[in-house]
Amino acid sequence: MNKQIDKQNPDEFILDGIVYSLKALRQEWETPPEIFRQLDDEIRFGVDVAANASNKKRPYFYGPGSRLSTNALALDVWGNNIPVNGMIGGVAVSPVNCFCNPGFGDPLPWHIRAARTAREFGTTVVVVGLVGASQAWYEFAHLHSTEHRKMSPRPEYVPPVELVEYWNANNIKRSGNNREGCAYFYGPKEDLNMPAITRLWKWKDGVVI
Repeated sequence: MNKQIDKQNPDEFILDGIVYSLKALRQEWETPPEIFRQLDDEIRFGVDVAANASNKKRPYFYGPGSRLSTNALALDVWGNNIPVNGMIGGVAVSPVNCFCNPGFGDPLPWHIRAARTAREFGTTVVVVGLVGASQAWYEFAHLHSTEHRKMSPRPEYVPPVELVEYWNANNIKRSGNNREGCAYFYGPKEDLNMPAITRLWKWKDGVVI
């Protein structure tokens, strides 16, 4: 493969003639398959709201390449536009549960829509990410979600292939996640002032305490 670094813009590199942004690729880290499998077995997701055509976890997804929406943040709520029998433009089925891995940038807009979706439709939205106790989005999640499920051991999110190629081409040691992982559950709340409960998820054992 032909790999080049853009000397004029250190945030960009060229791979096989295509320009990639390091900042954008940091948003493309995938959820470990076992993490998603256990969540999906429990929740039964109908749509992956933060995906693209190559890393989607469900046939229906929002993001680049989607026929439903190429930008989930352009929607007020999620999961209410899934067509019947796969026919775009058909009558939507009942709102479905949503999976969301928004990446390592600013997750607050994703959490806001997750809370709004759960409140309006009574569905469940699970947002996976990191723990950030001093950040605004984490405070929002604490107040508006129903459960924080902290992951033990720390999960290793899967970097996009293009980022791995960039590291290999430039002899850069692979960087990973050095913060605690968490799954934030948004579901119907009888008491809107009740903060989320916190549980420990020993995901390698398939146990939630």
